Amino acid sequence: MKYVTNHPTYGEIQLDWGFWTGKFKLAIGGKELKKVSKTGFELQLPDSEAPVSVQVFGNNFKGFGIMIGTQPIQLSPPAKWYDIVLSVIPAVIWFIMIGGAIGGAFAGGWGVATLYLLLSRPIIKHKILIGIGSIVSSAVLSLILSFVIVAIYQSLGLI
Repeated sequence: MKYVTNHPTYGEIQLDWGFWTGKFKLAIGGKELKKVSKTGFELQLPDSEAPVSVQVFGNNFKGFGIMIGTQPIQLSPPAKWYDIVLSVIPAVIWFIMIGGAIGGAFAGGWGVATLYLLLSRPIIKHKILIGIGSIVSSAVLSLILSFVIVAIYQSLGLI
Protein backbone atom coordinates (compact mmCIF):
# COMPACT_ATOMS: atom_id res chain seq x y z
CA MET A 1 0.00 0.00 0.00
CA LYS A 2 1.14 3.53 -0.67
CA TYR A 3 0.64 6.38 1.77
CA VAL A 4 1.35 9.93 0.62
CA THR A 5 1.10 13.15 2.60
CA ASN A 6 2.40 16.68 2.21
CA HIS A 7 4.32 18.15 5.11
CA PRO A 8 5.06 21.90 5.41
CA THR A 9 8.74 21.32 6.29
CA TYR A 10 9.69 18.14 4.42
CA GLY A 11 7.40 18.34 1.38
CA GLU A 12 5.85 15.20 -0.03
CA ILE A 13 6.35 12.10 2.13
CA GLN A 14 5.64 8.76 0.47
CA LEU A 15 5.67 5.42 2.29
CA ASP A 16 5.36 2.21 0.29
CA TRP A 17 4.51 -0.82 2.38
CA GLY A 18 4.38 -4.36 1.00
CA PHE A 19 1.21 -5.88 2.46
CA TRP A 20 2.44 -9.47 2.11
CA THR A 21 6.18 -8.91 2.63
CA GLY A 22 6.10 -6.17 5.28
CA LYS A 23 8.93 -4.28 3.56
CA PHE A 24 9.06 -0.48 3.56
CA LYS A 25 10.30 2.10 1.08
CA LEU A 26 10.32 5.74 2.11
CA ALA A 27 10.76 8.87 0.02
CA ILE A 28 10.81 12.41 1.38
CA GLY A 29 10.76 15.37 -0.97
CA GLY A 30 10.87 13.05 -3.98
CA LYS A 31 14.13 11.45 -2.86
CA GLU A 32 14.21 7.81 -1.70
CA LEU A 33 15.89 7.39 1.66
CA LYS A 34 18.69 4.97 2.47
CA LYS A 35 17.45 2.00 4.49
CA VAL A 36 19.50 1.14 7.60
CA SER A 37 17.20 -1.43 9.26
CA LYS A 38 13.81 -3.04 8.75
CA THR A 39 11.97 0.15 9.76
CA GLY A 40 14.87 2.61 9.93
CA PHE A 41 16.05 5.08 7.31
CA GLU A 42 18.54 7.96 7.09
CA LEU A 43 17.56 11.45 5.95
CA GLN A 44 20.24 13.91 4.93
CA LEU A 45 18.97 17.42 5.66
CA PRO A 46 20.56 20.31 3.73
CA ASP A 47 21.39 22.29 6.91
CA SER A 48 23.09 19.44 8.82
CA GLU A 49 26.19 17.35 8.22
CA ALA A 50 25.04 14.20 10.01
CA PRO A 51 22.03 12.25 8.69
CA VAL A 52 18.84 12.29 10.74
CA SER A 53 17.29 9.00 11.84
CA VAL A 54 13.82 8.24 10.43
CA GLN A 55 11.78 5.38 11.90
CA VAL A 56 8.55 3.93 10.52
CA PHE A 57 5.98 3.03 13.17
CA GLY A 58 2.46 1.65 13.30
CA ASN A 59 0.44 -0.98 11.48
CA ASN A 60 -2.94 -1.38 9.77
CA PHE A 61 -4.82 -1.02 13.04
CA LYS A 62 -2.98 1.97 14.53
CA GLY A 63 -2.14 3.67 11.24
CA PHE A 64 1.33 4.22 9.82
CA GLY A 65 3.60 7.11 10.63
CA ILE A 66 7.23 8.13 10.66
CA MET A 67 9.42 9.63 13.36
CA ILE A 68 11.95 12.13 11.98
CA GLY A 69 14.33 12.65 14.87
CA THR A 70 11.82 13.24 17.65
CA GLN A 71 9.01 14.62 15.46
CA PRO A 72 6.16 12.14 14.72
CA ILE A 73 4.27 12.49 11.43
CA GLN A 74 1.10 10.42 10.94
CA LEU A 75 0.78 9.12 7.35
CA SER A 76 -2.39 7.05 7.52
CA PRO A 77 -5.39 7.10 9.83
CA PRO A 78 -5.96 4.23 12.24
CA ALA A 79 -8.59 1.61 11.44
CA LYS A 80 -12.04 2.61 12.64
CA TRP A 81 -14.29 0.30 14.64
CA TYR A 82 -16.50 -0.35 11.62
CA ASP A 83 -13.46 -1.48 9.55
CA ILE A 84 -12.74 -4.13 12.17
CA VAL A 85 -16.39 -5.21 12.46
CA LEU A 86 -16.88 -5.43 8.68
CA SER A 87 -13.76 -7.59 8.36
CA VAL A 88 -14.53 -9.87 11.33
CA ILE A 89 -18.13 -10.73 10.38
CA PRO A 90 -17.17 -12.60 7.16
CA ALA A 91 -14.40 -14.40 9.03
CA VAL A 92 -16.86 -15.54 11.70
CA ILE A 93 -19.25 -16.75 9.00
CA TRP A 94 -16.50 -18.87 7.44
CA PHE A 95 -15.49 -20.31 10.78
CA ILE A 96 -19.07 -21.15 11.80
CA MET A 97 -20.12 -22.62 8.45
CA ILE A 98 -17.02 -24.73 7.78
CA GLY A 99 -15.19 -24.96 11.11
CA GLY A 100 -11.89 -26.65 11.84
CA ALA A 101 -8.65 -25.97 10.03
CA ILE A 102 -10.31 -25.37 6.65
CA GLY A 103 -12.77 -22.88 8.11
CA GLY A 104 -10.00 -21.20 10.11
CA ALA A 105 -7.81 -20.83 7.03
CA PHE A 106 -10.64 -19.35 4.98
CA ALA A 107 -11.69 -17.13 7.90
CA GLY A 108 -8.19 -15.71 8.36
CA GLY A 109 -7.61 -15.13 4.65
CA TRP A 110 -11.04 -13.63 4.09
CA GLY A 111 -10.75 -11.36 7.13
CA VAL A 112 -7.32 -10.05 6.13
CA ALA A 113 -8.36 -9.49 2.51
CA THR A 114 -11.50 -7.64 3.61
CA LEU A 115 -9.56 -5.44 6.02
CA TYR A 116 -7.01 -4.66 3.28
CA LEU A 117 -9.79 -3.59 0.92
CA LEU A 118 -11.56 -1.54 3.58
CA LEU A 119 -8.40 0.33 4.59
CA SER A 120 -7.52 1.11 0.98
CA ARG A 121 -10.78 3.02 0.47
CA PRO A 122 -11.28 6.34 2.29
CA ILE A 123 -14.95 6.87 1.30
CA ILE A 124 -17.42 5.42 3.81
CA LYS A 125 -19.97 4.43 1.13
CA HIS A 126 -17.33 2.30 -0.58
CA LYS A 127 -16.43 0.68 2.75
CA ILE A 128 -20.06 -0.22 3.39
CA LEU A 129 -20.44 -1.74 -0.10
CA ILE A 130 -17.20 -3.72 0.32
CA GLY A 131 -18.32 -4.93 3.75
CA ILE A 132 -21.77 -6.01 2.55
CA GLY A 133 -20.26 -7.68 -0.52
CA SER A 134 -17.75 -9.53 1.63
CA ILE A 135 -20.41 -10.70 4.08
CA VAL A 136 -22.78 -11.93 1.36
CA SER A 137 -20.04 -13.58 -0.72
CA SER A 138 -18.52 -15.30 2.32
CA ALA A 139 -21.95 -16.64 3.33
CA VAL A 140 -22.71 -17.96 -0.16
CA LEU A 141 -19.25 -19.44 -0.77
CA SER A 142 -19.03 -21.03 2.68
CA LEU A 143 -22.48 -22.58 2.18
CA ILE A 144 -21.43 -23.99 -1.21
CA LEU A 145 -18.19 -25.34 0.26
CA SER A 146 -20.05 -26.95 3.16
CA PHE A 147 -22.35 -28.73 0.68
CA VAL A 148 -19.32 -29.92 -1.29
CA ILE A 149 -17.67 -31.26 1.88
CA VAL A 150 -20.86 -33.10 2.89
CA ALA A 151 -21.18 -34.57 -0.62
CA ILE A 152 -17.58 -35.81 -0.49
CA TYR A 153 -18.14 -37.41 2.91
CA GLN A 154 -21.35 -39.08 1.63
CA SER A 155 -19.63 -40.41 -1.49
CA LEU A 156 -16.91 -41.93 0.70
CA GLY A 157 -19.52 -43.48 2.97
CA LEU A 158 -18.35 -41.55 6.02
CA ILE A 159 -21.79 -40.11 6.75
